Amino acid sequence: MKGFCFDGRFMKLHLIKSVGLLFLCLLQFTAYAQKGATPKAGYHAPTVAVKLDTTSYQIGSPIQMDLYVNEINEDTKVLLPDFQSDSTASIDLVSVGPIDSAANSLHQRVTLMAFDSGALKLPVFKLLYWHQNQTDSLFTAPVSFYVKGISIDTMKLFHYIKKPMVIPFLWREYLWIYVLGGILLLVMLFLIYWFVIRKQKKANITLAMPTPGVPTHEWALKELKRLAAEQLPNQQQYKLFYTRLTDILRVYIERQFEVAAMESTTIELITALNRKRFDKTAIQSLETILLAADLVKFAKGQPALNEMEQHLQAAEHFILNTIPPPPKASVK
Repeated sequence: MKGFCFDGRFMKLHLIKSVGLLFLCLLQFTAYAQKGATPKAGYHAPTVAVKLDTTSYQIGSPIQMDLYVNEINEDTKVLLPDFQSDSTASIDLVSVGPIDSAANSLHQRVTLMAFDSGALKLPVFKLLYWHQNQTDSLFTAPVSFYVKGISIDTMKLFHYIKKPMVIPFLWREYLWIYVLGGILLLVMLFLIYWFVIRKQKKANITLAMPTPGVPTHEWALKELKRLAAEQLPNQQQYKLFYTRLTDILRVYIERQFEVAAMESTTIELITALNRKRFDKTAIQSLETILLAADLVKFAKGQPALNEMEQHLQAAEHFILNTIPPPPKASVK
């Protein structure tokens, strides 16, 4: 009896230990399951569907495919497939439309094209979605369609290639071309005369360069009077007026003071005169004239008539104020 009682106690202890170990295993399994990314109860994965506008196409005609993703939860993100990599050799990708998003669905239209005739199938497209840090995949079902080839009527007879047809040349049919060409030629010659030769005639009013023995300042004052008598501002010849005016001043400076004025820009000329210690007032007056001339010649400026008269008078004053004194006679 004592042995029997001892065996019963031992079995009870063994049973208690086994139940405890089983309970601990269940607890660990429950904790591990809660740490994982198992979806909550009641969660439904998105659904995907592919539809074609028809099931029969002519070879080379566009195939409109619509991709629908429905039943998308608020905390679920969906990545649509890369149609370029999923296209097959018999089906070409033409264009991918924008993604239309609704409350719980996505829609995208894709244009395809097939150049093989017969029964074809769309490739299976793969989509990815994320929910509660868990990634999963969706796959579209294959969709079959038929591509019709170009029908050829083999009952018709073949014809031989005809020889090239000789068309006679008739002058009256092409007379209008020569008349129109002649009119265009006359118009072009007139425009060349108007814009080139006529302007050259105006520009040919050149300066009469100083003759030997005539003082440079006398020549310059004479040219200024001649320029004033031509009344170019009243004829709206602003560019020609300032070209003549600046040429007179530059020739005068170059001949009188040995400064390369004709080849110098306005800034270079003013700098060279400052180095020769010219009168500051005269240099400022000259700079005002040259800058106004540059504005008219290179920027198509249109100065006022009184402003042009002031510049003409300022040029005359510049020459009068810069006449070098006569050389002193040597005393024996």
